[in-house]
Amino acid sequence: MRLLIVGEYPRANLPGSGLMAYHLAKNTPAEVLFITIHSATHGPPVGPPAHVRLLDLAVPDVYLPERLRPGWRDIPRYARKGWTMAYFLLRAFPAVLLFRPDIVNVYSVTDFPVGALARLLLGARLVVTFRGTDLRRLIHVRTLHPLYRLATDGVTCVSEDMVPQARRVLPRLDPVLAPPGVDVEEFGVHVEKENEILAVGRLRWQKGFDVLLRAAAKVLPAHPGYSLVVVGDGPLREELAGLAEDLGLSGRLVWIPALSRSEIARRMARARLLVLSSVSEGTPLVVIEALAAGTPVLATDVGGTRAVVGDCGVVVRPGDPEALAAGLSRLLADSGRLAALAEDSRKRAKSFDWKERVKPYHELFEELLRGRRRATRRAGRPTSG
Repeated sequence: MRLLIVGEYPRANLPGSGLMAYHLAKNTPAEVLFITIHSATHGPPVGPPAHVRLLDLAVPDVYLPERLRPGWRDIPRYARKGWTMAYFLLRAFPAVLLFRPDIVNVYSVTDFPVGALARLLLGARLVVTFRGTDLRRLIHVRTLHPLYRLATDGVTCVSEDMVPQARRVLPRLDPVLAPPGVDVEEFGVHVEKENEILAVGRLRWQKGFDVLLRAAAKVLPAHPGYSLVVVGDGPLREELAGLAEDLGLSGRLVWIPALSRSEIARRMARARLLVLSSVSEGTPLVVIEALAAGTPVLATDVGGTRAVVGDCGVVVRPGDPEALAAGLSRLLADSGRLAALAEDSRKRAKSFDWKERVKPYHELFEELLRGRRRATRRAGRPTSG
């Protein structure tokens, strides 16, 4: 089998980017070509596994509007995004023609044209992976639905709540649930805990960092020994820095633009608590990593977050600084509970090992190569994912 993966890839300054695709490539015993893009703000990619060829293309990045449902004023930005997709397709496809993949796995709208053309011209089987906001935005861009239905052979979702949403775009396919995982050994480091509240993620609207800052401003005055550490960078960096200063958090807040994977693992292990303040997610990888590091979690109830956290933390309403502040106060006031949750977290994380988490992909790939999935749908017989 020759597997082509098109999507984000981990980088020195974005080590959490594209980890699902990276570990799929790493744990697939086949010839793998991984095509990814970078813009001026991206650092160098991490070294690929020995059997994986990495093609890293320079393509301008265009961020789509925060609104999931596009309006007339969003047309110029969507037009620029369309140009970016076409440029990426022209840069990537010569390598695809030479590689001649059997299976193509894509992770975003930007990647989809590469996979669709490989499906239509080379007969490759195309698997689309939905991770969260990408799917919720695609639901409202109905002009793309016929293209997805024409070219897609299989679909995976990272959380159960996304399955019915995926069926709105691809009603004739049965989505396969394939949540992300964690390298338990990498994140299972043991260091002494410090009074840090940690948040990790790209500084974009989906992550709700403005909500976190407002909640922290309400809680930290009652806990003078604690500090808030935010690891990540992104388009909202200056706006969030200004908000933190307005809220009086400057002396209690540490900004770290980027850390390596090993540094993030150690930072997670020493934090008392990880906070996820997202307003949109699939299954948040950072929560799984925190559990492996033995760090309890305070998270918002989005996507598959509640199913990941289980009894190892607290889940609150998204987009609500008051609810997040209440959860934060409750946990910081009970050091005994935090210690007990830390022990439970490590035990829970063992069920998220990457080697197990990529198996649904392998099963789907094998099924598609046998030609069963499309044949059963044409005959009107149900299939199991």
